[in-house]
Amino acid sequence: MNYPVIVYDVDSSQPDPDAVYFRGPWHKILWDDTVLILRSAREIPNIFLPLPTLGIRAGPGNLKDITNWGAIFQAIAILVSFIITIGGIFAFFLGVPMPFVAYAILVIFLQINVRIQGPETRVSRPADDEKAFKKEAWLFVNGIATSGSGVQLSVDFLREKFGRQVIGICNRTQGIWFDLVECMLQRDLLWPTQDVNLGYAILSAKIRDQNLKRVVLIAHSQGGIIASTWLDQLLADFPTSQLNKLEIYTFASASNHFSAPSDGSLSSPFGRIEHFANSRDFVADIGVLAFAPNENRAVMPPGGTVPKAGGRYAGRIFKRIGHTGHLLLSH
Repeated sequence: MNYPVIVYDVDSSQPDPDAVYFRGPWHKILWDDTVLILRSAREIPNIFLPLPTLGIRAGPGNLKDITNWGAIFQAIAILVSFIITIGGIFAFFLGVPMPFVAYAILVIFLQINVRIQGPETRVSRPADDEKAFKKEAWLFVNGIATSGSGVQLSVDFLREKFGRQVIGICNRTQGIWFDLVECMLQRDLLWPTQDVNLGYAILSAKIRDQNLKRVVLIAHSQGGIIASTWLDQLLADFPTSQLNKLEIYTFASASNHFSAPSDGSLSSPFGRIEHFANSRDFVADIGVLAFAPNENRAVMPPGGTVPKAGGRYAGRIFKRIGHTGHLLLSH
């Protein structure tokens, strides 16, 4: 089945009144996100649709985003996080004040997080033509519940798709539950967690490398939150003359903003920003599709391309109407 795609650009020189919403009071942002999640909850099952098929047939619908080891690790991590959470609930009913319970769970989460000593990466095979692409660097950052083996699947797929060597910057998983807590810290509290800082060191080194003329960053799901954080920091650390070598492509971004300020006379400080989303994907529905300017604000001209809309979620947006699916490789 063919699904219609709406394409529209966001002009960051004409921001919305809520352009700095993501820097507002943290409790309001958390509350708004809770309401947003409940409003979109009916789309949660669509994360996995269409259901994967068995066998080795290639094409949409095959579960290609996780290895057997990755599935086992997630099962163990879910069990551990469930035990910790239930333990916290029992402690509360036994008389331990909730702030202490929440503090204990947060300490456990942070202890797991800070154990990361260095950036974990996964690298695909070399490019088809190493000499032709030696001035390019391709990077990928993954979403939640993705083990290192899952990142390897992604970079290998991207390498086969584009013929370039791809470096996977591992957004390390601590299990789905703790990964969701990490998303909250990164998106709503603007907390640069350890993997954000370690990954930024890799990205910024590529931008500083004068031998590179093109740097491509591909981000999926929570990776969109991380990429958004990186862009905020890049704008503080680098001049436009260096940033314009960077191209960013997100898929089902969970971020609530994507900064690329412009004064209207200059192009974006980045070489290119594009976002791809399925309209019935829960994560995209609470991320890019919730915070990017709505294409319905403009009159749809013949051909399906919407005029530029002002907002803080900069870039060109490709929205596939009526399509489900969140997993990067399976859908």
